[in-house]
Amino acid sequence: MKTLPLFLALSLLFLSAGCSKTSVDTSAESNALLQTDIQFSKISVAQGAAEAFYEFMDDSSVSLSPNADPLTGKEKIHQRMLSGGNEYTLSWTPKKADVARSGDLGYTWGTYELSFKAEDGTPQMRYGKYLNIWRKQADGSWKMLVDIGNQSAEKK
Repeated sequence: MKTLPLFLALSLLFLSAGCSKTSVDTSAESNALLQTDIQFSKISVAQGAAEAFYEFMDDSSVSLSPNADPLTGKEKIHQRMLSGGNEYTLSWTPKKADVARSGDLGYTWGTYELSFKAEDGTPQMRYGKYLNIWRKQADGSWKMLVDIGNQSAEKK
């Protein structure tokens, strides 16, 4: 009979230990990440893509751009973007964000529009889709780890 109280006490201890772990609200975190990506696009339009990417990239980011070798590192990616000039506007519309149960990694995907002028001055538009992988920082903000994009067929 003495083992029953000990068993109950240990059961309560393990139960309370399991319940005391902080639970991540993945729905709220996914929404926060989606809002981050929306803000990222707004800054790209207002300040230019190179500056927006620089602000939202993790120091160890990887860029997997079409027709280019992979590039690693925030500074290198920023320099490549600056070398392309600022004569274009890049905007995107996030379609979905999702966060891992751990709350520290997530992704967003959506569609983008790239507008620029051709050499003869005629306005041009390119359309595509993207996938970004993000990591939550110690301060609670999200920084992009991987940027992947490719062009889609022209809109009709």
